[in-house]
Amino acid sequence: MEPTRNLTLFLRQSNSIYHVTTEMSGRYTYANELYKKFFFQDTKSFHDQFFQTCLLAGDALLYKSTIDRCIASPGLTISVDLRRFCTDESIFWMRWELCAFSEEGKNDLIEALGTDITERKRAETEKKEVQQRLVRERYLLRTLIDHLPDAIYVKDTESRHIINNKASLLMIGANTEEETIGKTVLDYFNSESASRQMATDKKLLKSGKRIDISEEFIINKKGEKRWLLTTKVPLKKDDDQVIGLVGISRDITESKKMKADLAADLISRQRQVTEATIMGQEKERAEIGRELHDNINQILTTTKMYLDMALTEKDIREELIKKSHENISSAIEEIRILSKSLVPPSLGDIGLKEAVQEMVNNLKFSQKIEILLHTSGLGKHSLSKNAQLMAFRIVQEQMNNVLKYSKATKVDIRISLTMELLILIIADNGIGFDPKKRMKGIGLMNITSRAELHDGAVEIISSPGNGCTLKISIPTKS
Repeated sequence: MEPTRNLTLFLRQSNSIYHVTTEMSGRYTYANELYKKFFFQDTKSFHDQFFQTCLLAGDALLYKSTIDRCIASPGLTISVDLRRFCTDESIFWMRWELCAFSEEGKNDLIEALGTDITERKRAETEKKEVQQRLVRERYLLRTLIDHLPDAIYVKDTESRHIINNKASLLMIGANTEEETIGKTVLDYFNSESASRQMATDKKLLKSGKRIDISEEFIINKKGEKRWLLTTKVPLKKDDDQVIGLVGISRDITESKKMKADLAADLISRQRQVTEATIMGQEKERAEIGRELHDNINQILTTTKMYLDMALTEKDIREELIKKSHENISSAIEEIRILSKSLVPPSLGDIGLKEAVQEMVNNLKFSQKIEILLHTSGLGKHSLSKNAQLMAFRIVQEQMNNVLKYSKATKVDIRISLTMELLILIIADNGIGFDPKKRMKGIGLMNITSRAELHDGAVEIISSPGNGCTLKISIPTKS
C-alpha cells in the first residue's frame, strides 16, 4: 500500500486522533468514525452540519480567524485550542492542526487533525485556580498581619530576616521590608540588644522548642528604647527539621510607662496624704495648745490668784472662793468640750445620726449659724463603727472649714445610707472658692484621704460667691 493510503487508513480507524475535512464555510465533507461517534448522534447526516456549530461562542470566532489565516497561507499548518460540546452536553477541549489545501475540480478545503486535551486543560485550569487562590490567600494573610499591632517577623536558620510586617519594621527602625531581607538584628539593634536577640534565636534553632520572653527591651539604631513581650516559634519541615523561626513581639512600652506614671502618682498621693496627716496633727496640737494656753490656762491662773488672795484677805474670802468655784466649773466645761472634739464619739452606743446631731447642737449654741440635718436609711441599714467614725470626722472637718473660711449663715447636712452607698452632702451659702486653687488645703486633703481610705469618691462644687457643696460617696460593701 502507498504511504498516503496507509496514513488515510490509519486516520480513518484511529481511536485517538479526530480527522475531519470541511469546506471553507465549515461544512463537513469528511469525518472519521471517532469524530462521528463523539460529536454526532446520526453519523449519516453529518454532511449537513458545520464544524463551528458545536463550538462555544467565543471559540467560534477564534476558529473563524484561524481559518482566515489558513486560507491566506495554503499548506501552512496552524494550531488552535477550541472547546466544543459533545452529544451529552459535556465540553471537550480539542487541539486542532488546521491546513488549507485544494483538490482538482473542487473548492478549497480545510483538513483538521484533533486530539483531546480536556484533561490537560482541566489540570491547567485547576493549577491556575490553585495559584490564584494561593495569591488571594497570601494577599489576605499579608493584609491581616500588616494590620496587626504586634510585630511579626520570619527568620531563616542564620537569623536573617525574610518577612517583616509593618509593626516589625517600626520596631526595628526600618523603612521598607525589602531592605531588611537577608539582614540580622545586628544591622538594626545596638550591640547589647542584638546579642540578646541572637542568643535566643540560636537557642530556639538548636532546641526546636518555643521560647516565651515575659519582658525584654531593645534599643534600635535610631536610639529608640522599646519594651517587648516576645514569643518565638520554630518553623519545621515535615521531617521535623527546623528551617527558621517566627517571632511575635508586642510593644508594651506605653503600658510600662503608664504603670510607672501610676506608681509615681500613687507615691506622690501617699506622700500628700502623709503630709496632710502630719500637718493635721500639728494643726490639732497647735489648736489644743492655744486653747489650753489662751482659755483654760487663763481661767486657772485667775482662779489661783483668787485663792491666793483668799488666804490673806479675810473680808472678801467668801466672794473669792465663790469666784474660784465658778472659774473651776468653767474650766471643767471647757475641758469637756475640748475632749469631746478630740475623743471619738461613742458611735456604737448613740449612732452616727445622734453623734452628728449633738455636734450640730453644740455648734448652734456657740456659733451664729443655721444648721439643718437630714438623714435617711441610717436606721434601716447597718454601718461599721470605722465607717461611722470616718463619716463623723468628715462632717466635723468640713464644719470646721465652713466656720473658719466660708462666712456662711446656713449649712445643710444630708446623710443617706443604702445597701450599697453612704452619701454625705454638706452644702453652705458662704463666699465659695475655686476648688482648683484650694484642693491642697489641709482640711480638704484630710477629708479626701479619709474617703479614699474607704474607696470613696469626693466631689467639690464651688465657685467664688456661690457657696460650697461637698459630696462624699462611699461604698458600704467591698
